[in-house]
Amino acid sequence: MVRGAEGTKERLIDAAERLLVRGGHGAVGVNAVAAECGVDKVLIYRYFGGLPQLLQCVGERRRLWPELSARTDGSASLGAALRDPLLAIAREMRENPALREATLWERAESNPLTEALAAERERALNELLESLRERFRVPAYLDLPVLFAILAAGLVHLSTRRQESAKLFGIDPDSDDDWRRIEKMITSITRVLTE
Repeated sequence: MVRGAEGTKERLIDAAERLLVRGGHGAVGVNAVAAECGVDKVLIYRYFGGLPQLLQCVGERRRLWPELSARTDGSASLGAALRDPLLAIAREMRENPALREATLWERAESNPLTEALAAERERALNELLESLRERFRVPAYLDLPVLFAILAAGLVHLSTRRQESAKLFGIDPDSDDDWRRIEKMITSITRVLTE
């Protein structure tokens, strides 16, 4: 266990993330983080300068967005190379409550955490799409950024509906069976569009 200032900083970052996961973005405030961590709130100002800088550290130290590398085994088709990162997004959004909450917060307001998430997402997607363009002859009709944005946005939207416990077009975001249906459709879409 790390002690001293660095240990306290890590505990504060952990506390902010726990509050985000447990109570959503409305639960993350200076007083709440300090109480969760069991320290005086003055330490947040001393170590970070305030809540915005603490949130920036959460965004920098906690990888929220999944890495989206396409398969590099040479045998993968463009469809498979698109499918695998989309399935990674679906799984990460479904399994990572901090990512879901940060995404919901991003819809509500901009702050250093949501800005870090957006930057990480854009970097990962741009690197993936550049890699795909270099490795495959992409058909002229296939606008990869738009296709990926539409499909990824749909996956993000479906996964964040879990917080609202609401179905969308009969799809239940909490249902394992419905997520298998979603993954199967992602496979079909990417295969059909790239054949």
